[in-house]
Amino acid sequence: MQRQRICFVGLGMMGAPMAANLRRAGFPVVAADLDPQRVEPFCREHDAEPLAPQTDTASLDAAITMLPDSDAVESAVFGDGGLAVRLRRGATVIDMS
Repeated sequence: MQRQRICFVGLGMMGAPMAANLRRAGFPVVAADLDPQRVEPFCREHDAEPLAPQTDTASLDAAITMLPDSDAVESAVFGDGGLAVRLRRGATVIDMS
């Protein structure tokens, strides 16, 4: 059985360990952060995929956000190129902000 592909947005002090735990559990993680400089080191260390502009639409099974406020969450989910167009129909979005 193929594991759900999860996008984790927010790789700060709380988010990075949570996303790392998902990887250790065997989930494919697509990583993103408001600070793009956090993404590449996280992906390299945890064998995750960076969320890129060319990421296919409707290719993510779930998204988890760990962001500083509701404006950041709204932008990440519904902004230009946001998660809303990248999530499969019926996908789960968890906001932990």
